[in-house]
Amino acid sequence: MIRSAFAEQGWARTFSGFQIYFPMNAAQDLVSPPLSELPNISAALDEALNRVAMSSPEALKLAGAEAAWTRLHQNGFHPSIQTLLALEGAIRGVDWQSLPAARRFELVRFAARTR
Repeated sequence: MIRSAFAEQGWARTFSGFQIYFPMNAAQDLVSPPLSELPNISAALDEALNRVAMSSPEALKLAGAEAAWTRLHQNGFHPSIQTLLALEGAIRGVDWQSLPAARRFELVRFAARTR
């Protein structure tokens, strides 16, 4: 009886002879949200980031704004300084205009050095 209730509401896997049942939303919880759900990330920037293997918010946060911007630049995209600020804002979860002035200055200097 319990088995059929789980089978209707989820999915099962067999490991070492044991049947383990997972609720339906367990698989959905493992999927990262799209980058476009982060602040400052437009559909075009989301597509560009996906093309350079930055397809999840976790990958973007792990790499950092400078590395993501550099990767875009190295792969034929022409990201602006505003794109760099948008990436940093997305990582922090804020609008790029809300970034601290010191961090904005660091990012502008970084972009000027790498162009």
